Amino acid sequence: MILDAEPTPREALVLAVQIHADVVRGQIDFGSVPHPGTHVNNMPGLPQSPQIPSPETIARRLSHDPVINQLWFELHHRVLIEDPERTGDIRGLDVSDESRYLGTRSPRGEQVGHGFDNVQEFVASFVACTLQLQESMTRTVSSARDPQLSSLYHRVWDWTNAHLIPLGDTNPY
Repeated sequence: MILDAEPTPREALVLAVQIHADVVRGQIDFGSVPHPGTHVNNMPGLPQSPQIPSPETIARRLSHDPVINQLWFELHHRVLIEDPERTGDIRGLDVSDESRYLGTRSPRGEQVGHGFDNVQEFVASFVACTLQLQESMTRTVSSARDPQLSSLYHRVWDWTNAHLIPLGDTNPY
């Protein structure tokens, strides 16, 4: 994982420019949802989006591993899964948010939920959920009936199992 004092790898900067461009085009939203039941965007009547981070800031949120960086980026896209926190802002990343399985109604960004603002935070939540809430995560991905979401979580599970911590012999996705 990347530390602030370490130089940013070139691959991370290239991906950060791509992420920044997608945020600017409105293809993905970055950061936490400020109020329950609303999307973060610039539509009239809804809260304004937070300031878009620069490519350099995004790059500092990435890992030295280009595979997990790409997966984190792809999981920022919207998916059709349950919204137990009632944020109205559901991304592929949210499958790994512990609060969705713990019965909280807090919006992301408060004590329990979070916005997955960097790769490290996502990976930590993925590992915690996998080790303690795997059945719930598998059910969430399965109920979405989204082959891309299933493929992304299959790849995250394989990467984590190979590079960080043994998760078992059978990938549940």
